[in-house]
Amino acid sequence: MRFYEAVVFTNSPIRNNNDDENQDKTRFNESCKMLSEDIWQNGEQEYYINCCILNGNRMSLTVILLDANIDADEIVDDYLNTLELEFIQVKIAEITLYKWSELMIRADRNGYIDDDTEIFKRLDIDDVIPQRNSCKFKEYLLNIDPETDIRAEANEYNCAQTLLPELDRIEQGAAITLKRGHPVHYFIQSDSKKSRKELTKILIKALRQSGRIQTSRFAIAECTEHNGFGCDEYEQLDSVSHGAAILFDCDKVASEGGNKATRLDGTIEEFCEAMKRHKNEVQFIIGFPKGAIALKNRFLENLDGTAFVEITEEPLFGDAARNFLRVLSAKNNIEANEKLFAVIKDDEHSYNTEELEKSFEQWFSLELRSSVYPQYLSFNNHHDAARIAKGSAFEELNEMVGLTEAKSVITKALAYYKAQKLFKDKGFERKNTALHMLFTGNPGSAKTTAARLFAQIMKDNGLLSRGTLIECGRADIVDIYVGGTAPRVKNLFKKAKGGVLFIDEAYSLVDGESGMYGDEAINTIVQEMENVREDMVVIFAGYPDKMENFLLTNPGLRSRIAFKVKFDDYKENELFAITEIMAKQQQISLSAEVRDKLIPIFAGASQKDDFGNGRYARNLFEQALMSQAERLVAMDPDSVTAGDIRLLLPEDFTAAEISVKSKRRIGFSA
Repeated sequence: MRFYEAVVFTNSPIRNNNDDENQDKTRFNESCKMLSEDIWQNGEQEYYINCCILNGNRMSLTVILLDANIDADEIVDDYLNTLELEFIQVKIAEITLYKWSELMIRADRNGYIDDDTEIFKRLDIDDVIPQRNSCKFKEYLLNIDPETDIRAEANEYNCAQTLLPELDRIEQGAAITLKRGHPVHYFIQSDSKKSRKELTKILIKALRQSGRIQTSRFAIAECTEHNGFGCDEYEQLDSVSHGAAILFDCDKVASEGGNKATRLDGTIEEFCEAMKRHKNEVQFIIGFPKGAIALKNRFLENLDGTAFVEITEEPLFGDAARNFLRVLSAKNNIEANEKLFAVIKDDEHSYNTEELEKSFEQWFSLELRSSVYPQYLSFNNHHDAARIAKGSAFEELNEMVGLTEAKSVITKALAYYKAQKLFKDKGFERKNTALHMLFTGNPGSAKTTAARLFAQIMKDNGLLSRGTLIECGRADIVDIYVGGTAPRVKNLFKKAKGGVLFIDEAYSLVDGESGMYGDEAINTIVQEMENVREDMVVIFAGYPDKMENFLLTNPGLRSRIAFKVKFDDYKENELFAITEIMAKQQQISLSAEVRDKLIPIFAGASQKDDFGNGRYARNLFEQALMSQAERLVAMDPDSVTAGDIRLLLPEDFTAAEISVKSKRRIGFSA
């Protein structure tokens, strides 16, 4: 779809001077309504045009084209000629969905259409109207100058090996002309969210100039739990984007790393299902940080048969990294100096775009006060350096139910690292203390979630360079052959550099006999922990009693762990709060009586051996949704209301079956 606004200028005010002004306005409004409906029907429902604003001798029209091959100029001319308006100038410009829907809402208010909501539904886009719905996406409309040197823009990003060859392929054009079809879609892999967006713009400019897409308008939808998107919303967003492009950015979901399924898998699957239906009409671009191999594989599994071109950010070393900083300083009209290049430690260390951009901004801030405006040299940002910049991951952690000790430890760790920056500014530089941690708690107590958020928080605050979470267990660490375990461990540490290595059920590494493969793994882990203390955190996790025995296996292990975090079992009130959050995320309400039903269920379940904490609450909630579906299906379909669908009742909740054994006791019993 394409959206336009046409601004029409006439010689005189648009009204009949022989009529009363109010009567004339009413007659004109009715004429506009009837004409819009006639055009919709006669145009085989492939476009819609209507008046939305009338101010003296200036009138504003909106046009939506469902067929990219229709000419908006001809539609506007026909509309004005039918109204028998004598106009002196018409300016037509493409606009975004947001701007178009805003004008449609005004048209309803001004009486030029009967009901804007009815028209949104008629066009099957009512679920993605930004002013009316919770689904969150951003829109951009690029103003492409034909003289733009796209290759020069591309050379500003360190993707030459993958981006420039694709620009060549786009420039070659098509062997035969077709009305629809995209030969490939795109993966953009960069640790910088800003770079992913800018690389998308470069691709769109090239695709638009070659005629592969019909508009330079594009949308960015983020893969998060709270973006308000479901199957219907993705379907409508894709329909709205026919002839255009969509960037589906997976910065949030990629931060967890590892190969295990995430809670956002459903979101990815729903997006992929819609993409498969519209891949010949919409240019899809999927963006995520480098190294998110498991995430990329999830898309490939769900999009079997779809070809992708990968645009990948390349690491920068030595002179290439320095040159990148020189380009940034030249773009900001400030001369680079040795302080800017001090971040480049040696020619063997690699840097990504996000790291260098962050370093440049810190240097630029200092240069503004020291060289450009020296009168402000005495004003520094010590308070900012000591303040904890919370970020979205920090906010998400604090919004979680319980986790009091985990929140306290993470805040303490951030404060310590921020303080080191302040001390360094004052001339007192200390060697960083390693932040390796031990997480102890029963299943479902949010240990993995806290580790994922901790990794992202450290990245958001500039304390870890990548902030990815690599999750592993014994099968990933211990090799079945002699001599194979140590290389495995070193490879895991290499993959996790700049982020967090999360070793779940770490006590499973203990073989029970000295000199076995598990000992080799633990010894190598202890050695590597000391080597990566500057830019990596290792987190060991598992049951409280077993983790204590694990620490006794190696004398150096306990001394290298800075923080021990206990994850307590959730209390019944906390489990109910978790249930409320899950319901809210799915736009479900709980009846007032549900609390009275759930609190005793949670209290009883928490006494059992196989109690799953938050997982138990999630299973109970998901079972309730199934019970509700069974209850509603048994009703008369005509009697089921939207309120019924959004409401869970006490009878929908049934205690999930768990082990009937009582909890283990410590000590002796009669």
